[in-house]
Amino acid sequence: MIIAGYVIREQVYRGKHCTVYRAKKDDDLSTVIIKILEKKSIPTTELIAAGKREYYFLRQIDSPYVINVIDRIDDKDFTGIILEDINGQSLLDKIKEGSIPVEQFLPMAIGIAGGLATIHAQNIIHRDINPSNILVSPNFKDIKIIDFDIASMFDIKISN
Repeated sequence: MIIAGYVIREQVYRGKHCTVYRAKKDDDLSTVIIKILEKKSIPTTELIAAGKREYYFLRQIDSPYVINVIDRIDDKDFTGIILEDINGQSLLDKIKEGSIPVEQFLPMAIGIAGGLATIHAQNIIHRDINPSNILVSPNFKDIKIIDFDIASMFDIKISN
């Protein structure tokens, strides 16, 4: 796959409808994550809506516990988003490796709760919080909530 301005280094994840790559930016050689939704695997209107929704929601959220979006890609064969790379792995993978020491778990749990509070303060519902959608850096310093493609907005109306 060729994406202007980036060199794909590795495939991080392959799902039914999306593929996630780690890439280097041509200009400064920093690493990024590129999440691609292939247009042939999902009806185009649903795909475009999911990609725009994820990009839009991530642009609204300012939290150290939510993945930062850098840019959006729309090509004739795929659409996608470019995200920061914390060189992490999913919390699910960390759990599979064994128990997480309490001194690492508690700050992580507080970070996840803080991220969710920020998301909800923006009237956004993630709709898929699970260990697969939480990234943890190797040293447990960075915790990021990811995967907002099925997120939605909620509107609270208070009546008398």
